[in-house]
Amino acid sequence: MRDGNWKLVAAAFLASQCLTLVGSSAVQMAIAWYVAVETSSGAWAAAMLVAGFVPQMAVSPFAGAWIDRRGFRKAAIIAADAVSAATALALAVFLATSFGDMAALVAASSVRSLCAGVQMPAVQSSVAILVPEEALLRYNGIVSAVQNVAQFAAVPLAALTLSFGGISSAMLLDVVTAAVAVGVLAVAVKLPRVEATSCALSQEKAGLFEDVREGARYARDERAVGFVLASYGAFIFLSVPSGFFVPLLMERAFDASYAMLAFAEGAGCFSMVVGGVVLAAFADRMKGVALPLGLITYGAGSMGVGLATGCPLFLVGLVVLSAAIPLVQAAVTAHLQSFVDPAMMGRVFGFMGSMYAGLMPLGSLLFGLLADGAPAWTLPALCGAAVALLGVMFLPRMISSHRREAGCFK
Repeated sequence: MRDGNWKLVAAAFLASQCLTLVGSSAVQMAIAWYVAVETSSGAWAAAMLVAGFVPQMAVSPFAGAWIDRRGFRKAAIIAADAVSAATALALAVFLATSFGDMAALVAASSVRSLCAGVQMPAVQSSVAILVPEEALLRYNGIVSAVQNVAQFAAVPLAALTLSFGGISSAMLLDVVTAAVAVGVLAVAVKLPRVEATSCALSQEKAGLFEDVREGARYARDERAVGFVLASYGAFIFLSVPSGFFVPLLMERAFDASYAMLAFAEGAGCFSMVVGGVVLAAFADRMKGVALPLGLITYGAGSMGVGLATGCPLFLVGLVVLSAAIPLVQAAVTAHLQSFVDPAMMGRVFGFMGSMYAGLMPLGSLLFGLLADGAPAWTLPALCGAAVALLGVMFLPRMISSHRREAGCFK
């Protein structure tokens, strides 16, 4: 499946995805800022949130099933990038010739969300083909560090293009980065097709709905897979108060200025990059403990954020939990890439994408409502304790899985 140049191919694959991430992140931020400034409307903000996540949540399992059935991972990635870029280009032309139609922005965000739902399972299942199993944790640590740098770079790009060129220029940024990314992927990356198993061949005439149901049964029956997916979903949901409500928490507890908020965001981003670099450097020593260590560390940092008695202690907690995020994300991804049957890889990562796209806005809605009636410290502290407990529960399972072969949880 792999040749001796897998590191070069994997590096080219990562470069193409990071180029895509810079452009798409900048566009996502620009759209959110534009809607906030032009409308000051909670209804439009809610519409953008729904448009940005619900289509991805709905399409991701079916996209994963199609990828498993046809095996055209590279084509799926290129098609998703191309459609997303074409949507951005059409939106740029439309907005340049008319005055800020918010409905067009919502429609474009929905299309881009659909593309993300196709791209995510295609990308993650491709990594398992490109990278040897023993290098997956290190590779995903590098991916996490590089992606955080790319997302950090997207912030000033979005601000500059929006300030000096308007919303249309921000859309064109995505077109340019997507074109370069597609070129790199098409020329420098060769993805071999995964041969279908006998089980998959026997279901070739079944529809996508049956394929998705088969994937759900697989995740349920393979405890090494199902437990990780369930834990990932719990982590996404429980991380909302400390991961997404930082400005609210700082304003309530410390009457934070814009400078303090900017410093906190920068410190968190830098800490995530450091976490990814540390994981990549010590991946061999952290196999089997990276996920529970990340969960326990995140939980401790979240409790620190909630219980902090001053801004310095709050920032310490924020830095700790931010450094743990790459450990959790990379360990979950590497674990699934190692354990999942290649014929089920697309569906499993489709479920993972749906969980993120569904649970993150659900958590934002639920905890956002609770935050208005509860003391600021309670939500991050209690949710942090739950995440840490999850990590403690995970520790013996992950150590056992590291020592034994796949299927050890049966």
